[in-house]
Amino acid sequence: MVIAIIAVVAVVGVIIATSGKKKKAREEYVSDELTADSNIPDQPDRPQRPQRPPPPEISDEIVMMAKRVVEEMEEDRAKGNTLYDEGMAAKDKGDLDLWKQKLEEASGYFLNIRDRWNEVEGAIDEALPMGTQWGADEVANHWLGTEAGKVNKALEPLAYIKKQLGVR
Repeated sequence: MVIAIIAVVAVVGVIIATSGKKKKAREEYVSDELTADSNIPDQPDRPQRPQRPPPPEISDEIVMMAKRVVEEMEEDRAKGNTLYDEGMAAKDKGDLDLWKQKLEEASGYFLNIRDRWNEVEGAIDEALPMGTQWGADEVANHWLGTEAGKVNKALEPLAYIKKQLGVR
């Protein structure tokens, strides 16, 4: 047993003693003629994706229509949020019939907002020139980003309501 311990200590000592030696780094010969790009074969130019033209402008009438929708949606948004909150309170109390009724009623207000915004996007779609690479929603987000953001924010509860009520 003592001999085995001595042998292990000796092996560990040899390993420690030899690990301190560093090998000399081998110097490599580099020709002065070589440059960084000289080893890379000529590569064909990568095809460039064609740049999409800027989005078509929209008329002032459409801009005013969008602003009017945002101004007028506040009442529907407030009523919808109130009904949504009442429905969630009813669910917490265990009254699932009232919960469902309140969510369905709130859904109507949010759907009204969505339908009015869809009218704005429909007007944009009708005004788009033939062959454009832009969709009505993209043009609306580009030119009416603030208004589109407000509408999207107002419609956030609608996704939860649809999920809970099983509406697609």
